[in-house]
Amino acid sequence: MTVLQTDQLTKQFGGLTAVDGVNMAIEQGEAVSLIGPNGAGKSTFINLVTRRLDPSSGDISFNGDSIVGMEPHSVVQQGMSKSFQTASVFPELTVEENARIAALAAEHGSFRLNFLRHLNSYAAVETLAHDVLRSVDLYDQRDTQAASLDYGNTRRLELSIALASEPDMLLMDEPTAGMSPDETQSTVKLIERVKDELDLTFLLVEHDMEIVFEISDRIIVLNRGSVIASGPPAEVRDDPGVQEAYLGGVQEWRFSISTILTATTARVTLFRRYRWASTTEKSRRCWDATAQGKPRHCGVSPGRLRQRYAPEVSGSTRPISPRIHPKISRSKASR
Repeated sequence: MTVLQTDQLTKQFGGLTAVDGVNMAIEQGEAVSLIGPNGAGKSTFINLVTRRLDPSSGDISFNGDSIVGMEPHSVVQQGMSKSFQTASVFPELTVEENARIAALAAEHGSFRLNFLRHLNSYAAVETLAHDVLRSVDLYDQRDTQAASLDYGNTRRLELSIALASEPDMLLMDEPTAGMSPDETQSTVKLIERVKDELDLTFLLVEHDMEIVFEISDRIIVLNRGSVIASGPPAEVRDDPGVQEAYLGGVQEWRFSISTILTATTARVTLFRRYRWASTTEKSRRCWDATAQGKPRHCGVSPGRLRQRYAPEVSGSTRPISPRIHPKISRSKASR
């Protein structure tokens, strides 16, 4: 059975086409990952499907019915739920209270001053809240304030909030973003267990290719708003068009894309340390004063200060060239 289907789905922002005629079908029980380079249209596609954006043209069907024109909370009540890239919880409430609110919202759609009408449903809401907390291994922490949870458990709580609507399909936007390796592996195992136990359909947006290949039954690749590949992980991995989109034609990309990002970050960090590691006492005083918002007449802008007081390999510093700042040039000439 097809759970989610799009037909020539298009979204334009002025002259920019962010999603361009996307045809997609996701079957019940599948774990599908949506990947693509930055700016490929992934977030726009998810926002269209969850009804946070209206399409410029095309159709979106969920469980056989068109959902174009529906409100986001109505789509949730139809059985589609989403967890966000950044954890969205009520930090001042307890873990159990977060789950209860999600269960109430899923049942009634919005909060009004009509609680007495639903007293008979509170027991069911509490049971559901306890069930979803058990499913994500947070039941023992149900009385803990959400603000005191570590990052990994906060993301688990958000997953429980998404599950409280008892969805047929769960969309997850970078579920492991910001996690440590141990937290990442724990989350991957949790997703796989929840999928099997609840027979859920998953659509994930993820940048970590190791996770994508580990968790996905099928991968769909977007580039410049269009689907350029769809199929099993091994097939997509070896697709020349996908390699071109990600790595500019490199023929082997079995390593994680996150490895590239990590290496790039390390190079930038080392470069910054090299540039700022050693300065003269005068430049340090000027830089510290500038950073603290205290004006100091150094005769050179902070940008020039960073640029011209970079250390040489020997550890010494280069003097400011008189050509850089005429004020300094005149000052030295008068001495």
